Amino acid sequence: DDLKKARAACSLAVLRKDFLFCDYQLWESAAMGADAVLLIVRMLDENRLRTLFSLAGELGLDAVVEVASEEETARACSLGASLIAINARDLTTFEVDPDRAARLAPPPAPDRIVIAASGIEGPPDIQRLRRAGLSAFLVGESLVRSAEPGRAVRHLLEADSP
Repeated sequence: DDLKKARAACSLAVLRKDFLFCDYQLWESAAMGADAVLLIVRMLDENRLRTLFSLAGELGLDAVVEVASEEETARACSLGASLIAINARDLTTFEVDPDRAARLAPPPAPDRIVIAASGIEGPPDIQRLRRAGLSAFLVGESLVRSAEPGRAVRHLLEADSP
């Protein structure tokens, strides 16, 4: 329901950020109006990852491929992913390593967008990650905890302006 409401409320791209593991969920995502889906490398074996990545393309969905280790980053690159999200949060311990995205960022490529996910608290984080070659940022927890999320977003955007 949240995805449908988001789709109806704006013309921005809508990401289904969920634990997706089967074809049906991608078909469902397309039917709900998603523009993109999240594929978490850690939870998918190589065959399943390739199958879902291919199906996403067939359905007109962008695939954000999430990684959290060097091995996973290599898998995402070999897949040909153009949207790679590096999660700073360890999915086992839930601890956040704010330097993980900078350490794991693959070499720049003209057709690749590298996204820092989690662990972004403020403008210094974005500036540091930009210097490390990351080009986009998924910010959630710091906005949810903020008493004024709109102001917090504006603050982050101002810090990211050239």
